[in-house]
Amino acid sequence: MDEKQVSPKVAAFVIGGVLVAALAAVAVTWFVERKRDLIAEVPGLGKFVIRDPKDIIQSRLLLGQPWEQPSVELFEQMIKPGMSVADFGAYNGVHSIRFARLVGPTGHVYAFEPNPRAFDMLTANISLNGLGDRIVTYPFGLAEQATSTKMATAEAHNLGGTVACSEQDIKEHRRECEQATADSTLVRIDDDARRWFPTHVDFLKIDVEGYEDRVIAGAKGWIARDRPVIFIEIWDDRKRARENMTVKASDVVATIESLGYRGQVFRAPWEYLFLPVAPGAKATAASPSASASPSTSSSASASPAASSSAH
Repeated sequence: MDEKQVSPKVAAFVIGGVLVAALAAVAVTWFVERKRDLIAEVPGLGKFVIRDPKDIIQSRLLLGQPWEQPSVELFEQMIKPGMSVADFGAYNGVHSIRFARLVGPTGHVYAFEPNPRAFDMLTANISLNGLGDRIVTYPFGLAEQATSTKMATAEAHNLGGTVACSEQDIKEHRRECEQATADSTLVRIDDDARRWFPTHVDFLKIDVEGYEDRVIAGAKGWIARDRPVIFIEIWDDRKRARENMTVKASDVVATIESLGYRGQVFRAPWEYLFLPVAPGAKATAASPSASASPSTSSSASASPAASSSAH
């Protein structure tokens, strides 16, 4: 029986595909070894420098895909032109740049990022997208008191998961603080809120890798005054126990709700959405173990303009 012969066109196509993949791998290696920036473009969002193609977030951007699509859909529902947004834990600007597009030329974004390497990418990406007139950047972390700190990136290829490590954290032997090296600074928002936020803030995103309770403790006065909608990632109790942390997720939820908010789990187990309630109204507790669907949640579809105070 005669063997089937592969068509020359098919063979050429297969060989061509293999060569393209090989050349792409070589190109990535060439850029990384020479510390050159790859540039990724995400449709509808913008361009991003890529300095670690294996990074959990940068690898997604390199494929032209958005990061955390459910959160993106929520942001697009709630953030409107002319608003002001604060981004606590901005990383490389993956959300700050979207915020800037949503608020438009009359809006403002205030982005805080304490990790020097991430902050460098943040400012590079803002410049790359021509959004310097909308985004104000601060190379600081946030806490209940102003102090210096060390930064630790415990997981390889996860720069966005960098944690702040105070002297107390290191003494308490937090696992992720064992490799703390980079120096940074933490500030307390309530010490000078209007310095950080010249405009009233409508929406606040918090992703601070276990520092949630400390950030809230240092910003209670400002939050009570501006009453922004709060979208926050809160480490669950299992993660907190591994890090020898005594504050539970439910404690963080209770603290925010005590400021006059109604909370719910947006995406289990870590992401929560808090809306300010009218004076005198009773807040409904957000259970750290509950789960809510963003597509059916009444809170998720509410407009912050309708629930926050006027400018």
